[in-house]
Amino acid sequence: MVGELSPLNAWTFAELAADDVSLWSELAGVMVTHSERGSGQIVAVEQRLNYTPLISLELPEGLKVWPINSFENGKTTIFIPEELMSRAQEIRRLRVESKLEAARKAEIEAATHERWIEEQRQAQLSQEAAVKRAWMAEIDRQAIEREKLKKDMEEREAERADQIEIDRQSAAEKERALSRDEWLSQREGQSRFDHLSARRNGARTGAASSLTSGGARRPIPQLSFISRFNVLCFFHFTDTRNLSSIRNAGGLCSMKMLRSRGIIPVAPGGNYWSHEADTRRNLDSYVHLCFINNHPMEYRARVEGRINQTAFLKIDPSVLFDEGVVFTSDVSNKTGVQCLSFEEALEIIDFSVIYDHCDWNAPEVRERRNLARKCEILVPEMISLSKIRGL
Repeated sequence: MVGELSPLNAWTFAELAADDVSLWSELAGVMVTHSERGSGQIVAVEQRLNYTPLISLELPEGLKVWPINSFENGKTTIFIPEELMSRAQEIRRLRVESKLEAARKAEIEAATHERWIEEQRQAQLSQEAAVKRAWMAEIDRQAIEREKLKKDMEEREAERADQIEIDRQSAAEKERALSRDEWLSQREGQSRFDHLSARRNGARTGAASSLTSGGARRPIPQLSFISRFNVLCFFHFTDTRNLSSIRNAGGLCSMKMLRSRGIIPVAPGGNYWSHEADTRRNLDSYVHLCFINNHPMEYRARVEGRINQTAFLKIDPSVLFDEGVVFTSDVSNKTGVQCLSFEEALEIIDFSVIYDHCDWNAPEVRERRNLARKCEILVPEMISLSKIRGL
């Protein structure tokens, strides 16, 4: 070794030289000092394939063979010529520049690749957007076709429903005409109606108060109504799954009575909102009946899945004589609908279109019919099994 020697931490040289074989080979004969083991000399550098060199040092305590990472603790100082130091630094500089250039090229290549990927992505998005626009246009076209088809089907269904209703009403008219004598023969007789009328008017001690000054009996409006329109029955719709519980309860109970008795219907026809509206207006104290076995609330309950199979129970018209029976001229819990007395109902509800034979093909008659079928009879608390036919 020639030239001026410079002390250098062995690990610093290891970082400068890295895996440069020629630099490590020139360390043979270099003086070293170890902070704990004293001074010595590097006697040999053994190169290993794919591994860092092994450094052999002659120290006071004997020969030591260390790998390069043994210098990492910073305890070893080597004395190397300035020329070797300069070459190590130059090699490090070139190595750093090479790495920086490689990193710059890699960055350029990455940016180029990213631009290519973005161009491909934009092209793909553009193609997908075009496909989506075409797909949406086709969906819109099909939706228009479906809506048109649906409208046509609804119109045809409405026409069929109207015709069915016309046929049903005609059949009902015939049935009422044929059954009038049979129905009248099954009534309990005039005395029962006299008694009920007397009870309704507060005459409990005799029939004298029900006589006019000339001795003729006052007409009973409910009886006149039943006779005038040949009323065979009223209707209550429910799910067939509820029939067993109706029998067990002894008849049809209002929702309020069901709650007080702890009875939960298997399939309640109303939803939360209708029950809440009934409770708010005290309509839950009544059993709701309709005049026709075709009510809009039954249709809605069936469409919304609350009713699977409808049973229209036939209710004896004698319920008209029960105390507290009222009527409504529309769906009872509809906003603004008021309860009517029997006399008020006779003035307001279009009973003629319900019971009399009409020209069902006439649009104005169908309109009257649609309004009348929403009307309801509200019977307080309960209707006993004796007044429910065929259950």
